[in-house]
Amino acid sequence: MENWEKVKELAERYFYPLRKWWWITILIVYWAFRCQGKQIWLSLRKEKKQIFRQTGIFLLVMALIHFFIKWLLSFSHLPLRAKLIEKLVQLITEAKGFLGLLPIILASCVIAPIIEECLYRFFIFKILGKNNPFSYLLSYFTFILAHWQVRGENFVSLFVQYSVATVGFIWIYKKSNWNLAYPIILHSLVNILFIGIVLISPNFPLF
Repeated sequence: MENWEKVKELAERYFYPLRKWWWITILIVYWAFRCQGKQIWLSLRKEKKQIFRQTGIFLLVMALIHFFIKWLLSFSHLPLRAKLIEKLVQLITEAKGFLGLLPIILASCVIAPIIEECLYRFFIFKILGKNNPFSYLLSYFTFILAHWQVRGENFVSLFVQYSVATVGFIWIYKKSNWNLAYPIILHSLVNILFIGIVLISPNFPLF
């Protein structure tokens, strides 16, 4: 129960700008699945091998680029982790067993990918258009800024932490002919990889 409360507290901090307007988020998610639910379901049934192969390749490439950039950053005096990442690392390392990890897994690998991809990919590109350069910029920067948790956050560290993933999510969304299943699954795999690395080595500096 304690970890459920901690995850809830972190989620409330993350979604603070939308806390009073939570129903808008629900409506956007509903709209996304109303528009693409059948496409997502059919693609998961018929193209699941292709989806996981492509998202797997994207995950590998993103991880290598991300680790290389963070390795370069390690030679500077900038903090290697964004504040939200630090908090998540603490939650994961303090979790006791699978039941302690369960709220973190559900929140970061199921709920967050669905909500964030509906908000920062589907909604933006649906409203502003898929051929509008501003859609790409807005999708990119809103995702990064949404993870700016507290005052004192170093923007360069935050930018490095999330920019590679953001580009990956946008790119695979476009490459998949705007099938929302791809960025959701890739997003989920990125977070699963993050949890796995923390469990293996909490002090690993390159994530």
